[in-house]
Amino acid sequence: MNEKQRLIASFEKNSLETVKVHLQRWKNQTYIDIRAFFLDKEKAERATKKGITLNVEILPQLIQALQQAEAVIERRLPCEEDAGLVPNEAVEGGDPGEGQR
Repeated sequence: MNEKQRLIASFEKNSLETVKVHLQRWKNQTYIDIRAFFLDKEKAERATKKGITLNVEILPQLIQALQQAEAVIERRLPCEEDAGLVPNEAVEGGDPGEGQR
């Protein structure tokens, strides 16, 4: 790892991919990079195109959006048995910004 990039967290996405959260500096700006990684044939870790890089100034907005998504999912799921399923109305219905009004 170089001095301009710092690993903050990582977690398993599935049996093939790991999600990593890095802080990085580029052109005197600080960014958060959330990206999926996999092991290639030589067992070297490689970044996928699946990810997002954001200026840290908008990190609070990302956190708020994720908390809103979590709240919608929790309200729609009546029991732990359904925890792996997201009902259609949570995904398809309503205005995505509805919780901000």
